[in-house]
Amino acid sequence: MDAYEELLVLARGTARTLLAQGVAPLSFRDDEGAAVDGWVVDRLPAWDRGGAAVRTRRTEVRSSCALVLDVDGRFHRYRDSSLRMPAGGRTVVTRRLELSPASARTLVALGPGRPFDQVTVLLEQLPWTAVPHRPAVRPQPVAAPPPPAPVLPSWARRPGPEPVAAVPAAGRRRAGAVTGMLLGLAGGCVCATAATLACTALWGGGARPAGLAAAGACVAAGTALGAVRGRRAAGPG
Repeated sequence: MDAYEELLVLARGTARTLLAQGVAPLSFRDDEGAAVDGWVVDRLPAWDRGGAAVRTRRTEVRSSCALVLDVDGRFHRYRDSSLRMPAGGRTVVTRRLELSPASARTLVALGPGRPFDQVTVLLEQLPWTAVPHRPAVRPQPVAAPPPPAPVLPSWARRPGPEPVAAVPAAGRRRAGAVTGMLLGLAGGCVCATAATLACTALWGGGARPAGLAAAGACVAAGTALGAVRGRRAAGPG
């Protein structure tokens, strides 16, 4: 394998590497309808006479030329030239785009040293020097974390009130009725004692049965009234 064949193998491998790295190729089209997709390797002399601008007495020509590596690993020359020419008191600008295969002679002329040394160096650097044309991704703003809660000193920390379990309405009514019965029973006993003493004082020992009956009535009435008032005080349910 000679030096030129080795260069072509390197060119094909470089094209595959650029595609694998996601470096999007540019599109190069000429006036004849030919087109290739690839990457600019280096700038070439614009004209055989050298220089990027040529002035004559009545015209001015500007030109640029690039060495392009296409996606298949082939080399091309891409020249963009503009011709300025006065016509009828105004200047007419004519642009011309030319795309043609780059010969081995063009590649050898890139630099001194052994043949193809300069283009080999440029190809080896291309995965790092080619401009990637990926869509820009705008970074999304990151929300700031919420501020930490203030830490109270130990002397300022007080235990919160413990939750009180709700008492069902039926339980409240039952408890109120029991409480009322006890209070009514106590009141009835007091009334019964007073009634017994009053009957004994008025009618003597013969009135004891009547006093006991009155005492029993007082106890029963006090207990019943206490139960009713206790239920009402406990609320509806």
